[in-house]
Amino acid sequence: MKLFWSAIIAVIIAAVIWFMLNRGESPVQDVLQMPAEEVIEKCIIMKPQQVLHYEFNASAPLKFNLHYHLENKTVFHVKEITEKRNEIFHPVTEQTVYCLEWRNLTDQEVRLQYRYQILRDNKEQGR
Repeated sequence: MKLFWSAIIAVIIAAVIWFMLNRGESPVQDVLQMPAEEVIEKCIIMKPQQVLHYEFNASAPLKFNLHYHLENKTVFHVKEITEKRNEIFHPVTEQTVYCLEWRNLTDQEVRLQYRYQILRDNKEQGR
């Protein structure tokens, strides 16, 4: 019986370790008050075989884009769109710094709630 419980515990520990190694990093989230005409940019170091999952919700439409900088150029993966909410899984093919950018073009303060997480590029992400 002692051997049985030792085996069960070993399986549980192995499952927890596998899950932690394959789920990706812990999510980052925040709620901000964006003053009128403010720009907020959150940049993340990404590597190949990773997926950036991000979502946001705002109290008013914001201009949003996802980009990275290559030498003196800005390369857009999501060109500037006007949205109050959005959720996307974006696979990464090369190591670089990706930036999520929101622009409040209104004359009022806007509440922005965002969340992003770096995931491993595999089928478990439900893409």
